[in-house]
Amino acid sequence: MLFDFKVKIWYNMLLQRGDSMKERIFVVSDLHGMKNIYDVITNYLDEVALCNPEDNIKLIINGDIIDRGPSSIEIIQDIIERQDNQKGYFSIDVLAGNHELMMYEALQMGYDSYWSHKNLSWYLRQNGGGITAEAYGKLDQFEKRKIVSFLDNLEIQKSYQKEMLDTKGVIVAHARASGMMKFLSDQFHMKTKLGDIKDDILSYYRSYGGMSNKYCEIIHTVWDRENFGNNMGMNNYTTIIGHTQVLTSLGYEYNKYHKVLNIDGGCADLAVDYVNDITVPLVELDFDNKELIINRFDAEGKQLPTHTITKDGIVQAKRKRLKI
Repeated sequence: MLFDFKVKIWYNMLLQRGDSMKERIFVVSDLHGMKNIYDVITNYLDEVALCNPEDNIKLIINGDIIDRGPSSIEIIQDIIERQDNQKGYFSIDVLAGNHELMMYEALQMGYDSYWSHKNLSWYLRQNGGGITAEAYGKLDQFEKRKIVSFLDNLEIQKSYQKEMLDTKGVIVAHARASGMMKFLSDQFHMKTKLGDIKDDILSYYRSYGGMSNKYCEIIHTVWDRENFGNNMGMNNYTTIIGHTQVLTSLGYEYNKYHKVLNIDGGCADLAVDYVNDITVPLVELDFDNKELIINRFDAEGKQLPTHTITKDGIVQAKRKRLKI
């Protein structure tokens, strides 16, 4: 225990060195309340961070951390603890998926009669939100406020203006890339968050009026299933998405023509016992080599062969990415 405490102090001192450290970014998506899978990913990255103290490790969870699985609230609470620098050796960001949007809409509406009228699916438990709603309802008011604040601050999309594969940058979004959000980020340094549409949610559902442009764009970014076959006119960027479970046993699927990588490995199916095994991809954005390194794990946490996506195609890596 004392050793772990000393290591953490040492690592946090290294983090304060800022620009002198190399940033390594990892992306995982669609954990759907499966804390055992979440623990595999976070334990692995803690090990990576401790074995590579010269690197600044960051994890992006690309939406749908909640619903269907049994431990959605526990995952959120662990993320909050990590973001408060009380736990772990790497930083963590979460983007909103359609399930976080549904939960946020429900909590803003306060479970009132408008939900039944509008047939909104998270409240009516048609999208696996029932177990999450039940666990949330058992929390005290302080914990509930922390979770609402967490949802408030979920970003919708991240973009990186660094060359990747044969494109000039990377966009990470739950279901599809948003050109409008990228423009706002590039030109005005504006981050689009769920909290930006708090008033829009109340206005839309209580007045039954029109939906604001920003609300509409967020809905498309977390709900649309068109991105894999059509990168919405953004083929000059590599886009990493989830949302729609891939159809291959690899755990991921890459559309070379449209520059889209789908990493929804199927935790939703595992959560409801449709399958008993899946492959979970954890993608590292290797900007130095302009490659996507796909670390892969099975449902039991065993690490599977690592794959590398290059501009020429997919190759299986012959080297371990973790330096021990």
